[in-house]
Amino acid sequence: MKQIELVIQNPTGLHARPAKVLVTLAKQFKSEIRLLFGEKNVNAKSMVSVLTLGAVSGSAITVQVHGEDEDAALAELESAIRTGLGDNETHPAPAALEIAPAKPAASVPEPVPAEPGVIQGIGAAPGIAVGPLFHFAHENLEVTSSSEAKLSLAEALAQAKAQLAALRQQMTDKKLGAEAAIFEAHAELLDDPELAEAVEAQIKTGQNPLTAWTSAIHERAEAVAALKDPLLSARAADLRDVGRRVLRLLLGVKETGVNLPTKPVIIVARELSPSDTASFDPERVLGFGIVEGGPTSHIAILARALGLPAIVGVDEAMLALPDETPVILNGNDGTLTANPAADVLQRAAQSQKRWLEYRRFAVEQAALPAVTLDGHHVDVTANAGSVADAAEAMKMSADGIGLLRTEFLFLERATAPSEEEQFNVYRTIAETMQNRPVILRTLDIGGDKPLPYIHLKPELNPFLGERGIRLCLNRPDLFREQLRAILRASQHGNLRIMFPMVSDVGEIRQARALIDELRQELGVPEIQFGIMVEVPSAALLADKLAPEIDFFSIGTNDLTQYTLAVDRGNAALAAKHDGLHPAVLRLIAHTIEAAHKHGKRADLCGELGSDPAAVPILIGLGMDELSVSIPSVPTVKAQVRGLKLSELQPLAQQALACSTAQEVRALVKQHFG
Repeated sequence: MKQIELVIQNPTGLHARPAKVLVTLAKQFKSEIRLLFGEKNVNAKSMVSVLTLGAVSGSAITVQVHGEDEDAALAELESAIRTGLGDNETHPAPAALEIAPAKPAASVPEPVPAEPGVIQGIGAAPGIAVGPLFHFAHENLEVTSSSEAKLSLAEALAQAKAQLAALRQQMTDKKLGAEAAIFEAHAELLDDPELAEAVEAQIKTGQNPLTAWTSAIHERAEAVAALKDPLLSARAADLRDVGRRVLRLLLGVKETGVNLPTKPVIIVARELSPSDTASFDPERVLGFGIVEGGPTSHIAILARALGLPAIVGVDEAMLALPDETPVILNGNDGTLTANPAADVLQRAAQSQKRWLEYRRFAVEQAALPAVTLDGHHVDVTANAGSVADAAEAMKMSADGIGLLRTEFLFLERATAPSEEEQFNVYRTIAETMQNRPVILRTLDIGGDKPLPYIHLKPELNPFLGERGIRLCLNRPDLFREQLRAILRASQHGNLRIMFPMVSDVGEIRQARALIDELRQELGVPEIQFGIMVEVPSAALLADKLAPEIDFFSIGTNDLTQYTLAVDRGNAALAAKHDGLHPAVLRLIAHTIEAAHKHGKRADLCGELGSDPAAVPILIGLGMDELSVSIPSVPTVKAQVRGLKLSELQPLAQQALACSTAQEVRALVKQHFG
């Protein structure tokens, strides 16, 4: 037997996705593999057991391997754990989040005392819903000693896997790839060897399959729920969801779906499973209020992706409200107002109606260009991360793709994609966009988004470490393959190259020299290339960098994070992470001015581009292009068409003179009423 002690590197510990990577890797070897942490000793090939380990970022675990391929197994596991187990969930940005109105939370830093009738929770998905309350409760799947299974456990597991595959495809069809992974993780739970062994062991003692399955699921869900880390403990809901799915099949109870009222309702419940949330008809659901769960739960992720407002962690008083109680659910500030006064209800209903009508109208008019009332044109492009996204961007009449995240080709795999594989995908996207510009961001990974086949040394602060252009320049073979694929594909459309995390002119010159060398090898013409401005040094040196490139693309998510020293993944600091902070706006203004001085474009890609309060300021500062989430394209274009550049320019200058982001938001609100 061989063993090694390792430190968990990924910021969120062994939650669902890295646990799945570890378990999948362990299953590739014949050797017995155990993980030790504290007093726990678990099977590394068991998804449930790895979750119950409770290992968080910085935890020291021991990996023990015994068997014929123990050397190879230990080497692969050591490499995978040291590089973060492919965890890229450090700062997820669900697309649906970006179509909401401006974030009230960011402009109200101080907690506001609850008003009578207001029940407090945590905002999980933005938006406002007004309507009658409806209590959702799971059907009672009663199991007694006399209950008989209608299917064998093997048959029930097979059918459950088929249902999960269908749900995964349903999410994929809706362009919700990240959400589809939830049901892939559920299928992994069904393949857990220790869960199967526990059920079989109880059956051998005389229990019937129904009782044995129920007991095994309950025991493991309780163990996961007891973990101190909230991200890990939230996975207990996934176990219970999988358990109910199999139990329903064992009992022979048909899945009839939720019998919702004919009129749209706001659903409240103690908990909702991912399956429940995905199966609701969005046309009949206005929003969700859930007692259990947090903003990182799968319920929150799915609600955001489906464009439905949601609050979680709500006070139990909500469950005492009768069905059909009129309520206002505010996913922005996490409140539910019961029996609001007539005037309050009317104002909220009008606000909700106006937004829904505006969004529908914007989609209908999406093909119209984004031209202000006084004739100033702004390109509104899409952020994309797949071939399917490119097709959807065309459907939404985007002016191009302002940010193609090429990481989608490199994630969730054991080896890097070949040049040919990359070329085929880039060519397909170029052809799909029909000569509209496509800006491909070169590989942007690092210590915060590690890949199992790229060995990185552990970093105390991966956001300030070897990532983006730094990593690519240090791995020229990997970089050359990607650049060759892009240059070859550029012959089939209007492709442009963008380098991430650039901090000085030397990095630009190194990258440009490599492009020129490869272009000569391939015999292809020049291609436009630019950089992301997401490091304050790049913004401050914009006048020196502009002559070296063809365009700037300001990445406001990271630029805000680095400028304000606020981790954008930290929920406790969410209100402080606001791109309308005057310090950030001054960096943006300086970058735009430097670009235009040298005849170059200044674009933006980040959540700020779809914030209705930010759009007038950004245009007033002279931004040439806003690259936003695909669902946001129509609404941003519609907003631009209702503005006047002549009014926005002085407004933007006033914003630069403000002291806080709250003042900037108040300024915009005062101007537009």
